[in-house]
Amino acid sequence: MRTSTRLAALAGVLALATLGVGGAHAAANSIYESIPSPQPSNLPSLGYQATQTAEFGDDISFAPGSRSLQTVNIFMSSWACENWAADAVCTTAPGATFSHPITLSFYSVTHDAGGAPVLGAQTFTVTKAFDMPFRPSADATCATATQWKNAAGDCFNGFGFVISFDLGGMTVPDELVYGIAYNTNTWGASPIGVNGPYESLNVGLAPNQGVGIDVDPDLVFWNTNTAANYTDGGAGGVDTFRADTNWASTGGPAAQFIAAAPVVTTTSTTIAAAGGPTTTTTTAVASGGATTTSVASLAPDLPATGMGGSGWLIAGIAVLVGFGLVLTARRHEHR
Repeated sequence: MRTSTRLAALAGVLALATLGVGGAHAAANSIYESIPSPQPSNLPSLGYQATQTAEFGDDISFAPGSRSLQTVNIFMSSWACENWAADAVCTTAPGATFSHPITLSFYSVTHDAGGAPVLGAQTFTVTKAFDMPFRPSADATCATATQWKNAAGDCFNGFGFVISFDLGGMTVPDELVYGIAYNTNTWGASPIGVNGPYESLNVGLAPNQGVGIDVDPDLVFWNTNTAANYTDGGAGGVDTFRADTNWASTGGPAAQFIAAAPVVTTTSTTIAAAGGPTTTTTTAVASGGATTTSVASLAPDLPATGMGGSGWLIAGIAVLVGFGLVLTARRHEHR
């Protein structure tokens, strides 16, 4: 997004929020993380209606591990109030929600000679309707009377929450571009054409949290109708899902990708050498992960039956020597 037009194009949309105590804290089998942990009450966000957006996403690379994708979580921010009073003060019944469909898509990606991402074909798409919460009622003790207050005493305009797509273990490549799309009153693939709470539904923004890689932290993929929203002023076209720069300060969509637990296959090989040690080699291979090998050796057992001829000869000599030493000692005692 262009620095010179950021405030004009996104005024009131990229609302800065108290993020809480963040830091990388991956869920089990997480292969990409950009949702801060613990989960904050809200995040800076991109409003689709406010910025004439149809789709927004990022180019990411997954951490080592399984590529069997189980769940994708997206952090959303609801600025929608159930009832706005004439004085612009919000009143929302606890637990009130509205339903809205969200589309998640994956795209292949390559890189040109200069390393810039080149968007490929769409490889997967799914649409799911979610119950979106309205933001809580306004708290008169906030410095801004229209904001709500969380338990820690921090005030916000938007209410942060997470939606989850269950992908059932689909296989994904090491790198992909993902996009989040939905319709609003006048924007999207199929604009709804009427006012509704989806006009105040945003996607949360955050940088990578240390799990997986945001391939270019300054770059996102964006489909917006407004030329001035793009850093290049629309030179690369509008209404098309394409790369845009100058996003390092806010990060891309706040998302989490969780893979299925890796399947571990274990094999053991035992070799018993004649008269030598018994060696067991155990190899554990985790799908998409490392191979672990352990080797255990056992000394040969002593014979289970009596000694051979040479053994008895040595034992007999030892007895005779011992008897001689006893006699010698007794002679010394009588002197």
